[in-house]
Amino acid sequence: MHAFSLVECGEDERAEEAALTADALDPDDARAHHAMVHVFGMTDRPEAGLRWMHEHETHWSG
Repeated sequence: MHAFSLVECGEDERAEEAALTADALDPDDARAHHAMVHVFGMTDRPEAGLRWMHEHETHWSG
């Protein structure tokens, strides 16, 4: 949730760090994945976002 707050405040780099840390602590945390997707969107990296989502979809696709 901290990552969401950061990305909404324009702190994209810090948001990415927070989301990646949350993902490392709990790879099944959909909120971390959702925040990461927002980071990719806000930093204009759609291809990287799609790649990241495909790499992590086993954690939330079921």
